Amino acid sequence: MAQIKADEITELLREQIKNYDSKVQVDEVGTITTLGDGIARLHGLDKVMAGELLAFPHGIAGLALSLEEDQVGAVILGDYTELSEGMDSFGSCRRGHDWPRGQRAGPAD
Repeated sequence: MAQIKADEITELLREQIKNYDSKVQVDEVGTITTLGDGIARLHGLDKVMAGELLAFPHGIAGLALSLEEDQVGAVILGDYTELSEGMDSFGSCRRGHDWPRGQRAGPAD
């Protein structure tokens, strides 16, 4: 079994953070129809995909999860009290989550 070295992991993380591109381009704009407990119902995001990152005002992000015919359900990843129903200045970033993935140790049972 390979030994995990903390200094190698630290160096890899620092390199990824240094090269991280935090620019966000909003492609589609929608409206918050309902909001509560960190969950928002959104209207106007016709092309959003499940798992797509959403950009809200005040630097707040969200994650599109429930795709329905006339609305999208999203989890707000931040202080949702900064947002309000009727707010229409948020949009889709056309990016899914891009968190690093580990390697599988063996076949899944």
